[in-house]
Amino acid sequence: MKKRLLKIYIAAAALLFAAGAFFLFEFKALKADSDILWHPSKRLDNYRFDPETSLQARVKPAPEMILSAWKNWDNRDDYTPYMPDSEEMNIIAGTLAELPALNTQVLEKRLIAIYFISNFAGAGLTDWVVDKDNNIYIYMIFNTAALKMGMSEFLTWKEKSCFINDDPSLDIRVDVNSKRRGLLYIMLHESCHAVDYIFNITPFVEPGMKRFGKILDDTDFTRGIWRSYNKSAIDYKFRENVIFYQTPRIKISRAQDVYSDMDGSPFISLYGSLNWAEDLSEFLTFYHLTEKMGFSYRIGVYRNGKSLYSFEPAKSEARRGRFGSMDTFYRPRSDFK
Repeated sequence: MKKRLLKIYIAAAALLFAAGAFFLFEFKALKADSDILWHPSKRLDNYRFDPETSLQARVKPAPEMILSAWKNWDNRDDYTPYMPDSEEMNIIAGTLAELPALNTQVLEKRLIAIYFISNFAGAGLTDWVVDKDNNIYIYMIFNTAALKMGMSEFLTWKEKSCFINDDPSLDIRVDVNSKRRGLLYIMLHESCHAVDYIFNITPFVEPGMKRFGKILDDTDFTRGIWRSYNKSAIDYKFRENVIFYQTPRIKISRAQDVYSDMDGSPFISLYGSLNWAEDLSEFLTFYHLTEKMGFSYRIGVYRNGKSLYSFEPAKSEARRGRFGSMDTFYRPRSDFK
């Protein structure tokens, strides 16, 4: 996901997720409710949506409505739509088949489309769309790199975007001991946001969603961990300068201290420490990769190829104590239509 300051004037200058691509928006005054859905990408009737089609069949070239909007919002002119080839479509189908049951159920009923965009500024995003009755639907955008890079390489690329390279002898690596593509990581992450949009596993995925339903102060997942959307219950020092996909604020020479501090927190990744929505998506993702699929998950700091510090975030007792909250993702909802 990506995190950087953007001024997006759609509705409420809301936070849009990606992912895995996270954005920290500069909030403007809320517009009147009648203005919230002014952008055509927010209206379901501007899409061709068929919930009877397979999830794989919903992989489509990004339409001009989406492409031009994100070029504008991200201030980029190099975004280009990408349509996966037959081999990549098989990878996508296999990845979709490995999602938790509730994620699959939500995508089958509410996913409009999956778009791949080359040169995308983050790993991916999930954005919301509404019908005339304010029911939530979603579309996903993935960076084409997720199809091209191995999962460890993809996660390492994302992680390094948080650090200033002030010491060329130092390196950071994320290793999941798997030859799978980065798509598995970002598909798990973004599909978790989709579930959260529908079922509010956190109080809200982004502040702009307050308009569409009952807003809680906390939930079982956030209680005791978060005071509010992006303020943790305990002020962990390492969180102060965590930012992804824009100008980094943490020197790589401080990486060992940062990760040592993180290892004493309830967060399973630096990205997950950004806010409660990212906490949830990262937590489910790495829970699924380690507990359900049997992969490892290790973060390491190296000097000239030699390990200085490494740890396995999914193995700490503080985080394992939160594993029970993931059970809900493995049970479809009988009352969900």
